[in-house]
Amino acid sequence: NTCSSVSVIIQVLSTSSKDYIGSIPGWNPEKDVVLCLNELRLGILALNASCPGASTLISNLFYACGELKTCCDWQSLYLEGAGNELYEEPFSHSFEGLTFTEAVKMCYDKLNLMLIGVKNDLSYINPSRPDIIIHKGMLGYFIGKDNRSVKRVSIYCSKCHERVRHRFQVCRCLENVAVENMNIPLQTLATFSSMTQHIAKDKLEQFYTSPSQQLETCLLTDQQVLNNHIVLCIFAYQDSAVLGLHSFVAPLRCKSIPSSELKPIVIVNNASYYLDKEWHNISSFPMIYVVFGSPLDWKFLSKASVQSCSSCFLVTALAGSLTPDNGLQDKEAILCSLSLQKKLQNSSVFVITDLFKDSNVQFLDISDDDNEGELYQAEPFACGNAFASSVFNSVTTTAYHRPGTLSLISNLINSDPGSQKMMYSSQIRPIKLESLVFGAHNQFSELYSHLLEQQLICIALYRQMPDKPFKHYVITNPAPNLVLQPSDIAIVLLPTAHSQETEAELL
Repeated sequence: NTCSSVSVIIQVLSTSSKDYIGSIPGWNPEKDVVLCLNELRLGILALNASCPGASTLISNLFYACGELKTCCDWQSLYLEGAGNELYEEPFSHSFEGLTFTEAVKMCYDKLNLMLIGVKNDLSYINPSRPDIIIHKGMLGYFIGKDNRSVKRVSIYCSKCHERVRHRFQVCRCLENVAVENMNIPLQTLATFSSMTQHIAKDKLEQFYTSPSQQLETCLLTDQQVLNNHIVLCIFAYQDSAVLGLHSFVAPLRCKSIPSSELKPIVIVNNASYYLDKEWHNISSFPMIYVVFGSPLDWKFLSKASVQSCSSCFLVTALAGSLTPDNGLQDKEAILCSLSLQKKLQNSSVFVITDLFKDSNVQFLDISDDDNEGELYQAEPFACGNAFASSVFNSVTTTAYHRPGTLSLISNLINSDPGSQKMMYSSQIRPIKLESLVFGAHNQFSELYSHLLEQQLICIALYRQMPDKPFKHYVITNPAPNLVLQPSDIAIVLLPTAHSQETEAELL
């Protein structure tokens, strides 16, 4: 890049390519960005292991929904939430001097806006630190339905707009204050890039590790019976490209997760030639097991104890002979998903299928006769059981126009509270309403306020599908007056400080 004022955004296919990009003459990590879609895709998939439905929640913040067509009550609630996006906006003078928690409460109570983080020199997602004070020029990260409603936060006046909820006008208090759209500093664009590079170079400090093991020593034996673990099924060919499994495993071995909550990971793969290419990147992570055999064969899935696992991921490594637009690329993952649905009926095992072609989502729900339509309207996607790479088709554009979106998601995928280069970390976690003092007559606004007192921000509900006890769907940013159900699961942003164990070690 010979022009110092221009920011360069590069998209690469492999995580390993990012190391070479940094060696390009003139490359400036402070303003230039390198993105790897596989890294982002696998990281978001991994979030479902600790919070089912997380991939759908995050995807809808990326995915621009078209015309909303509803046919039932649950779909109406889901699509209303799917219309929310992530926005960045500066605070008005009325927020100056407030703590982050106080600002969250004011935004929700006065503006019906969901504030989830702030940015100054660094970005913070639901920071529990008392020294995070709102000041002039600070940006807020909001989940909202449109840009117009979010912009109210930049002109809100606690004196003049006390009783005004929607149609705000610049009041006399701000007549002498220039209200401008702030340009996002180019440094923010580099947050995602520098963070992921830091992970590769400093993973020993960020993650639970063990002495590097040979692939042959990690083969699961018939005597080893696992429970509440994670099963990763990989469909690979001789000419398949490397997925970058480090991006999937690393978030599940981050030290922000208490060691008691770490789950074993069993990789089921049809041949060793593929894992031979990946193993050196994940051989130092603990509790990784391997089963060699086709995931389409129940014998090998049974050996991996899939019937007693907490979540099962079906991922395809792109073959050189097939393009992502070729629908046949997903055939094995779809067949395996349908087989698991049959075998695991009335089971709480969470199965998620990663698709290359989003229209193939129609084949994952055999019980729905009218299942043609957009990806985000399909029941498997609404429930978090399907994920498609097409969600990130516009990620490069997003990196330029809304860099905060990538920064926030990067933080949720790989949190490292010890690194000053990364944002103050937060995690997406589910909380069952059964464990709280809320019943069927409470509204979402009451739940939101209750959790906020505990420094938790509830950004969505995971609600049970009617007449399907083991199916739930995501409701992003629910309406304040939405009546809760006893079976609802709150999806919250949990500050890492709440869950991190000091001196956590795993051998």
